[in-house]
Amino acid sequence: ERLASGAPVLPSVGWFHTFRSGADIAFSSDPDPRREYLRWQVRETAARSWQNGLWWGNDPDALLVREPFTEGEAGGSIVANVISGGAWLLGDDLPLVDSARIDAALDPALLSTMGRTTTPIDPLAWPSGFEIGPILEPINDDDQTPVQWSLGAGTVAFLNMGDATIDVDVSEGRELLSGQQHDGGSWALPAGHGAVFELMFQED
Repeated sequence: ERLASGAPVLPSVGWFHTFRSGADIAFSSDPDPRREYLRWQVRETAARSWQNGLWWGNDPDALLVREPFTEGEAGGSIVANVISGGAWLLGDDLPLVDSARIDAALDPALLSTMGRTTTPIDPLAWPSGFEIGPILEPINDDDQTPVQWSLGAGTVAFLNMGDATIDVDVSEGRELLSGQQHDGGSWALPAGHGAVFELMFQED
């Protein structure tokens, strides 16, 4: 397959199978994954989600689940990849990563969401400031990203890239990352965490 990265968008249509849609979430100068970098990537995912499955598969960047991400933040990183609907490439040095995190990143229920055209819910309610790139986000972390995403087929995702726990309202269904059954109602989502729900009754 042909992957485009940093290429002009419109001239690339029809030439590539996947297209880089997100910025790096770790750098040679700052090799540890950070939520600030992931937040920038999710912002770009929100802007380019409509391209997935239409022009190519989006490539949000390699999926990272290693420390210093906590277990919950590693789950948030996985959900960030889910909402891209596109490429699923593990970027960690796998023998050095806790096996439970690798198992979560390769969970068949989550992998089954690949290829879907995802839709951020109410994206204009989450304005972001202007920076020249993700490397400056830790200095001026004013960006916001949509919390709720529709994956179609009765599946919704939630991702909290903020700094405080939020409560989201979810219909009855199963949360895929944890495997928990949810009876409907409020679900607490700590900072950096995500959740993917397969709903019992499909929402409009």
